[in-house]
Amino acid sequence: MRRTLLPLILCSILASPALAQDIPAGVTLATRYSKAGRPLVAVRPIGAPDAIRTTADQVANIIGNDLRLSDRYEMIAAPLTLASGPVDYAAWNSLRVYYLVTGELSVSGAGYDLALELHDVVYTNVKQSARFTLPQATSPEFRMAVHTVSDEIVRWISNQPGMAASRVSFIRQNGGGSYDLLVVDSDGHDMRRLIGSPGQIYSPVWSHDGRKVAFASSTGDGWQLTERDMAAGTTRRITEGDLIQTPAYAPDGRLYFASWVTTGRTWGLELHVFDGERVQRVTNTRGVENLSPSVSPDGRQLAFHSNRTGRQHIYVMPTGGGNALMISPVGESAE
Repeated sequence: MRRTLLPLILCSILASPALAQDIPAGVTLATRYSKAGRPLVAVRPIGAPDAIRTTADQVANIIGNDLRLSDRYEMIAAPLTLASGPVDYAAWNSLRVYYLVTGELSVSGAGYDLALELHDVVYTNVKQSARFTLPQATSPEFRMAVHTVSDEIVRWISNQPGMAASRVSFIRQNGGGSYDLLVVDSDGHDMRRLIGSPGQIYSPVWSHDGRKVAFASSTGDGWQLTERDMAAGTTRRITEGDLIQTPAYAPDGRLYFASWVTTGRTWGLELHVFDGERVQRVTNTRGVENLSPSVSPDGRQLAFHSNRTGRQHIYVMPTGGGNALMISPVGESAE
C-alpha cells in the first residue's frame, strides 16, 4: 500500500502552500506511472484433439499475446504441472494469479467451436464462460476472430471491451516517390497492401464501422479524396480539389475533410463534408486554415483546428455549419 498512498500524500502537500514551505531544501516531488498494480493473468493451453493441436496452440498464443499487449495485465506462463486437468485454485493462487483462462477447441462445421472459461482464482469460481465460432485456420479472418475472443475476455475482467480486434492503417514510401496504403492487425500480423499511388498518400482514416478507409492523395493530376471499401475490395474517388487533407468520418458515415478554396479575394483551407452523394462546404472564412475535423459521438458537433485569431486553436461548431466556439482560449478571448 505504500506505493499507492505515497503519491497521494505528496500531492496533498503540494496543494497546501503552508505545508509546501516545510519541505526540506533539495527534495524533489514527482509522480510516476507504475504498472505494479496490474492483475496477474494466465492462459492455460487450449485442450483439443491431436488433429487440431497446432491450431489450439495458435489460439492460446494469440489470446495470451493480446492480453499482454492490452497493457492491462501481467501475464504468466502456465507451469507444466498446472497445464491440464481440473483447475487447482490453491496452486494458482500461490503463484499470485488473479484470473485463469481455460478452453477446449473442437471441429464444428467449416470451422471450430471454442469453449472458454474465465476463472476467478481468488474466489475459486468460474467468473464467466462462453462458446465462440472460429473460421478455419487458413481463413484470412481467423486471427481477427480470435482477437474478438480476446476482447471479450478483457470485457469479462474489466467490464470494458478490448481493442485487439482492430486494424491500423498506415503509409509506406517506396523508391521513386510512390506510396502504398497498408493495413495491419493490432498485434503486427497480417500486413496487407490496399492500394498504391505514384504520388503521396495522406491521412488514412477508418469509418466507425471499420468497413471503409478514406485517404487523401496528391499526384501530378492534383489532389483527390478517395475511399476504399474493405469488404468489396473496391476504391472510389469521392472528389478532387486542392490541398485536400485530414478526412474524418462521422458516426453516420458522413466524411469531413479540409480543402483549399480560392474564390475571388477569398482563399484558405475550409472544411467540407461528403454526405454520400455530394460535397458541401461547412466553414466560410477568409485567409484562414481550418483543418483536422473530428465529429462528436452523437454526430452533432464538429471540433477542428483553426488559426483565425492568428494562432492555432481548437473550435467547436455544429456539423451542419454555424458559429464556431473557441474551446482553447489560452491568452485570447473566445469568438
